[in-house]
Amino acid sequence: MIYSVLAFTFSSVLCGLAQNLEELVLFRFIQGAAGAFIIPAGQSLMLDIHSRAQYVKALSLWGMGTIIGPILGPTLGGYLTEFFSWRWVFLINLPIGVVVAVGMFWVVPKTPLNRKRSMDFLGFILLSLAIASLQMMFDRGEGNGWFNSWEIIIEATMAFVFAILFFVHIKSVSSPYFSLDCLKDRNFSIGVFFVFVTCIILFVSMALLPGYLQNLMHYPVFISGLLLMPRGVGSFIGMIAYNRLGHLFDPRVFIAVGFISLIMSLSMMSNFSLQTSLEYIVWSGVIQGLAMSLVFLPTNVITFSTLDPKLQADGAAVSGLVRSLGGSLGISILFTMLARNTQSYHAQLVESVTLFDLRPNLPAAWDWSTQQGALILNHEITRQAAMQAYVFDFEVMKWLSVVALLMLYFIRSNKKNSSL
Repeated sequence: MIYSVLAFTFSSVLCGLAQNLEELVLFRFIQGAAGAFIIPAGQSLMLDIHSRAQYVKALSLWGMGTIIGPILGPTLGGYLTEFFSWRWVFLINLPIGVVVAVGMFWVVPKTPLNRKRSMDFLGFILLSLAIASLQMMFDRGEGNGWFNSWEIIIEATMAFVFAILFFVHIKSVSSPYFSLDCLKDRNFSIGVFFVFVTCIILFVSMALLPGYLQNLMHYPVFISGLLLMPRGVGSFIGMIAYNRLGHLFDPRVFIAVGFISLIMSLSMMSNFSLQTSLEYIVWSGVIQGLAMSLVFLPTNVITFSTLDPKLQADGAAVSGLVRSLGGSLGISILFTMLARNTQSYHAQLVESVTLFDLRPNLPAAWDWSTQQGALILNHEITRQAAMQAYVFDFEVMKWLSVVALLMLYFIRSNKKNSSL
């Protein structure tokens, strides 16, 4: 954990000092590799140094950071970018990282090592290649025409082959990269699915909204960042509610309320338009932040409540992997849908612009008989098409939340733990 924090901090400074795009990509790669250890190692550490009776409180406190960070980060980033420089988005990590590393060195106890288990480098390489190929396929698919491109076909084939090799490999070695036995626990498997869904919604929402607010609503960067802050307020309210009432109710109650609130907020976002008021945007954010806390915090408890202690480290690794995949693949897929649907809706709207139906009612500036008027009209049609594409993405996330809510039925209660 300490080495990961220091490497993340150092690479963040390098990102802030990068002189060109190539350097920035390289340093971001190092930053991502260093940061990848932090969440699964932190979760595993929480489970190692606390007894089962302390899991609820420990994982709740740990979960606060994993929710508040991604929500408040864009707000702070918008402020730094607007009034200082994009470089400070990275440089600000230096004092924070140093304080965290020193604090961990002095406060966090050492945990016993499992010296019987060795690092499975082949499993690590196979899994890394599978994920990298899959990510490349989704990131570059839209621009390359998907399976009309040999590059995409090769990347999809590599992702499939390396994934199969990975699963065959970990079944055939005594010390696999991580054990899939943790997935045999029903609570863990469903909990990981909840994590996957919430991370898709959290990270995709935070990625989509700046584009909607800046490109379609024409808000400046700083205001767009402020409009993301209500999610933090809602999350804080949810955290207080769960920490005060979590011992009184079954965690499934909080998760159900959380997913219902999430569906409500995404329904509100599905009603966004080019005339949506600030108040409506703020309230949808507050409700979504509240929902995230009520889902994520008890999910952390349920996920590990019935898992064999010997599988906790593997469970933390799987959970961390799914969390990362949910965010990265969710962004790739839904942004691909955004681009494709924008083109589709644009084509549909253009078909509706006819001489007899619309021209008499158009503003004078949109007179397409002139070059300037045609450009202005096309810009507005593109704006309207993009708005419909954003709404479609919000609808997809809403129905994904509905599916997750239905999965709650299959979670079983842990009678042995009075806190559950």
